[in-house]
Amino acid sequence: MLPTIAELPAGWKLNDSKSVGWRDGATSEEFAQSLPCSAMAQESAERHGYGSIVFDAPGNGGDGIGLPLSVPRSPGTLDGPAPRAEAVTLVEENLTLYRKLYDCYNPKNAGIGDSSIVFTTERFPHITMRVGPVEVAINGVPDGRPTAAEWAHVMADRVRAVLGGKKPTARVD
Repeated sequence: MLPTIAELPAGWKLNDSKSVGWRDGATSEEFAQSLPCSAMAQESAERHGYGSIVFDAPGNGGDGIGLPLSVPRSPGTLDGPAPRAEAVTLVEENLTLYRKLYDCYNPKNAGIGDSSIVFTTERFPHITMRVGPVEVAINGVPDGRPTAAEWAHVMADRVRAVLGGKKPTARVD
């Protein structure tokens, strides 16, 4: 589902170690300890975990974008991705939780994918959406080109293609 090197915009690379942006904002440990909008740790823990996740972070040496894709684990068994209908419900529950956790950033409907939210923190724009049973997060950079919304539209098209048994061809130019 993720773009290949050849499908990235001119000058972009996969996992560019020199890329700045959201990945340089905090270490994962710092991020895990900082809860948004005065949220309680228990609230944050209500998010459904994942049985499978794919992550990539292309960048152009100056800007970067995070593209995590995931399918929730079935809470009843925890032994693999949830069946499609259950996964759709779990991702929708996650989106509801994100609206609550990030309420101080005034999340709005992004109008991308099957359902989605968009909000901007002090440093970065974020779009989280559901495309079928897949949760897609776009973590962008301010004034980045392509924008987080442009990436989100492309990723929605790519996920739909794969779910439909086709090779994904959508790309950001």
